[in-house]
Amino acid sequence: MNQKTYISTLNALLVSQNGPGVSSHLEQEFRNMSCIKSPTCDLNSVDGDHREFIKYFVEALVHSKNQQHTSAFEKLSESFKIFVDKSFVKGAVWTIPVIKIYSKYVRLFAESANKVQGARSTNVDDDEQSSSTEGPLGIAARQFMEVFRKVIPEKSELKESRKWVLLDIINNLLRIYFKLNTLRMCKNVIQPVESSTQLPPFEGFSTAEKVTYKYYAGRFAMYESDFVKARERLQYAFTHCHPGAENNKRMTLRYLICVNLVIGCTPKQSLLTRYGMDEFSDLVKGYRVGNLKLFQESLDKHQMLFIRKGIYLILDKAKIVVFRNLFKNIAALHKDPSRLPLKNLKICLDHLGYDMDVDEVECMMSVLIYKGYIKGYLSHAKQTAVLGKKNAFPALERQHISD
Repeated sequence: MNQKTYISTLNALLVSQNGPGVSSHLEQEFRNMSCIKSPTCDLNSVDGDHREFIKYFVEALVHSKNQQHTSAFEKLSESFKIFVDKSFVKGAVWTIPVIKIYSKYVRLFAESANKVQGARSTNVDDDEQSSSTEGPLGIAARQFMEVFRKVIPEKSELKESRKWVLLDIINNLLRIYFKLNTLRMCKNVIQPVESSTQLPPFEGFSTAEKVTYKYYAGRFAMYESDFVKARERLQYAFTHCHPGAENNKRMTLRYLICVNLVIGCTPKQSLLTRYGMDEFSDLVKGYRVGNLKLFQESLDKHQMLFIRKGIYLILDKAKIVVFRNLFKNIAALHKDPSRLPLKNLKICLDHLGYDMDVDEVECMMSVLIYKGYIKGYLSHAKQTAVLGKKNAFPALERQHISD
């Protein structure tokens, strides 16, 4: 298909308000860039309402083909703004598929422009690049937020509501906030979804949209140290992710494992093997039996990987459960399991190569008691932990990660 025919077809689809057709036609060219070759084209035959939209779209693709990513983003951003202002009006539900595909590529073009402008950082993972909120990604986020604010007050019937575009817009915003490391902004767009009154029923959105939302909302809950909520969201994303999307499942599982370890749950070795998560194998073994040495050695061995993936500090938080498991094992071997001299705990820690003085052991025990991992109290005068005679070590959750 040549450029003239492509534009003529796009115009006809827009005039007939064939949203799915427009979306498919646009994505075909976004993916292949095989029809649009010149920024100059005759638009006299194009409907007046869509002329500027198509003009900037054509220019954006030509710039992109020429690796002029900043100019490509600027043109596509302008094209998106024109479509939102002129076509995305109340009741125009046909535009929803177009907004969705356009917002995806506005974000992708913004990412490319950011890289060109030297915003790429080397101290975080590829899916979390720091950047200025004044750069292309920041501009894209503001455009998406304008769509969000335009639609969120709408009171139309569900079948005529533009709110069906919102979860996609929210997902794009969450992606950007994580890339820009402006996580404080996430709460503004997560709250309307969780309120269940401002958006259509969650189950009515596509599986892909729901999985993406749960993944980012789960990671945000993890950032907020709400590990129970993080686990619920990440488990949903992992369970409902397409079976063929192995990389996405692996990415979700990495965070889900960390959250579960903080709560007190461990993944099965078969799950780690299946998804190639060998970096967690020794860590989980040490965690499970209270082997602080093995846990710490594994944490140190894979430190750079864990830091790069943004999970090192979360895993370090899980260390308290390893202490709990170790002290439980020591108590089981002790002549009087309700009386644990702190010096005996220190001797065991020394044996594991974990250097702590008695005061530090006392501090750790007090934290375990305070957080409910152990029932009992500390006798500072006798340097002894006095444990409850029944259920001194309350059971941790045994809910396994399900695929």
